[in-house]
Amino acid sequence: MKYNHGRLLLSAFGVCFVLLSLPSFASIPPAEPPSEDSGYFLSCKQKGQLIWQGRMQDSSGSWYDIWIVPGYVDPARQCRINTLKAGGDFAEYGHRQKYKDLGDASSDAFDWAYDDCLMDFALKGSKKAWSESWKEAGKRTQKRVFGWWLAYPWAVLESTLSTVVRIPVGAAGTVLGSAWGGAVVPVYYGVNSTVKGTLRFGVRAVALPASAVVWNTAASPLMALVGQKPAPSRVDGFWVTQLSGEELQSALQAQEPVSREELEALARWGIVLLTASEPFDVKRKELREQANQQRTELNQRFSELEKNLSQAEQQALRAAASSSELQATISLLRESGFDSRKTARAARELRSYLEKELALSAPEASRILQLLKSAPPPSAGSFDASQQ
Repeated sequence: MKYNHGRLLLSAFGVCFVLLSLPSFASIPPAEPPSEDSGYFLSCKQKGQLIWQGRMQDSSGSWYDIWIVPGYVDPARQCRINTLKAGGDFAEYGHRQKYKDLGDASSDAFDWAYDDCLMDFALKGSKKAWSESWKEAGKRTQKRVFGWWLAYPWAVLESTLSTVVRIPVGAAGTVLGSAWGGAVVPVYYGVNSTVKGTLRFGVRAVALPASAVVWNTAASPLMALVGQKPAPSRVDGFWVTQLSGEELQSALQAQEPVSREELEALARWGIVLLTASEPFDVKRKELREQANQQRTELNQRFSELEKNLSQAEQQALRAAASSSELQATISLLRESGFDSRKTARAARELRSYLEKELALSAPEASRILQLLKSAPPPSAGSFDASQQ
């Protein structure tokens, strides 16, 4: 929506200059008289809409949002909305969730301070460092590695240094975590709602809407008097934006806060849906578990069948390679040094020969190259089924 506190304040200086200049060319006719709405000056209805709402409607029913004219409706709405939200901020002190969040945050801080820093890092970490260093020293001594007679003195030095670092750092973390969980977190949760509510009420519910009202009172009458009727051809998407009736209504509704009663109604309806759908969720879970089990069994069965098929294929390939008719061909390739590397280097030329000269299809040529990769000529008698 157009109501934007920051943009409104930043535009005030520029608009002052524009307003001083408007009377000098108010009588200039539009360069391209729009067909959407006849005439130049705003109608009485449009003047009222501009002053009161900061937006206006043309004869075809389209709404136009004027960025530099906030109107009175939107500031009043923002005052009411943010006043209610500020009340909700202060009301957080009466809700259990605030104190639950406080307890969770403090508990996390204490867990980090004592479990992570003190126990795991400082105490258990030091013990583990001594144990591992001593174990490594024993291995070095047993293997009689070079300088093995220094293994245990080195383990003592290494473990001592680790302890010297871990104990102070772990203790510092414990103190910091304790202070954070015992003081910082309670103070934060004690004042955050007050600060948030005070800022929301003082700035967004009072100061900015009041500034918008003052500016609108000074600017909108003159703009309504000398302003030009809106039309789609005079929309720039910044100072003037066009909104359909549905977009305007949707934007206005989106700004309305959700009341406590509405939240309770949504929660009751959600619980009804949860209760009604729970039996189906249980059945859906059982169905998915059954499907996963069947899928696992099917994959196992498929793996067994594929393994048997690969073994049968391997036997067929061995039989084909042992044919007496192929021995001369295999001997020629062996004598020419067609090992796996040379066969791979000839792959591109071989593919072209298979497809162009022998008129084989692309899948057939790819399969031949795959088989040659797994069983090049010098090893034609052995095939790796895992590469098929």
